[in-house]
Amino acid sequence: MILGAFAVGKTSLVTQYTTGLFSEEYLSTIGVNIKNKTIEFEDKIVNLLIWDIADIVTYQNIPNSYLKGTDGLMLVYDLTRDETFDRITEEYKGFLQQTPQLTKIVVGNKLDMIQPASIENNPNLKEITNIYTSAKTGENVYRAFDILVQSFIQTPQT
Repeated sequence: MILGAFAVGKTSLVTQYTTGLFSEEYLSTIGVNIKNKTIEFEDKIVNLLIWDIADIVTYQNIPNSYLKGTDGLMLVYDLTRDETFDRITEEYKGFLQQTPQLTKIVVGNKLDMIQPASIENNPNLKEITNIYTSAKTGENVYRAFDILVQSFIQTPQT
C-alpha cells in the first residue's frame, strides 16, 4: 500500500515501477488505484498487489478492509514541499502505534527537483527516510520497492 499527501508522486512511483513510464500529466487518485506486478525476489516469486491510496486516507481514518492482508506500507513525501514531510512523519508515528507488525518504509520523492545538499543539510529527513527517489527519472524507484519487499519477506506477518 502506498500513502501520502496529494501530488507527492505516489501514482507516478507505482506507474514507473509497474510499467517503466512517467507522465507529466497530474491526475488525482480518487479512492484506490490498484496495480499488480509479479517479481522474482531472492529466488521467490512475489505477487505484489499495490494499492495507491487517495491522499485523504490517513492512519486515523484508514478502513480496516484496506489493512487486511497488507504486508507493507510505503509512505511518500515530496522533497520540495516541507509540509508533506511533516504529514508523513505524523503518519509514520500513527501507523507505528496502530499497526506495529506491519512493514513501513518512508520515501522522499522528486529527487530530480532538488540539490543533493538540501538532503545532507537536513538531518530530520535522514532520520526517518529509508530512500530518496525520482519517479520522473526512475532513480531508486525499483530499489524502494525492493526495500519494502525485502522487509516484509523477512518479517513474519501476524
